[in-house]
Amino acid sequence: MVSHEEAAKEISKLYIGVVFYPQEIDHVKYGDSIKIREYAASGVPSVSDNITLTSKEMLDWKAGLTADDPQSMADNICKLINNKKLYDELSKNALRWAEKMDKQKLLEKI
Repeated sequence: MVSHEEAAKEISKLYIGVVFYPQEIDHVKYGDSIKIREYAASGVPSVSDNITLTSKEMLDWKAGLTADDPQSMADNICKLINNKKLYDELSKNALRWAEKMDKQKLLEKI
């Protein structure tokens, strides 16, 4: 276990965030994926399953790609590795999404 600050530093070194939750766990469907949000805050686009509401929100913001199965997960990872323009667009959108959803800023507005 590392501190949140140390985890954020490590996350920012990543190229792609990979998020794949087991469908059998009911709370996953309704939970918030902190992983996806942490990746986005570092400008790291994610390739995620399409189970969580966060992955659907990520898709709406065009901040990552979703996959239905391991093969499409691998295909989308390759797509990001091989398409710099797409990667840069998703990275930029991830940062915009994270900034818009920054809880500290939202609380300050309230």
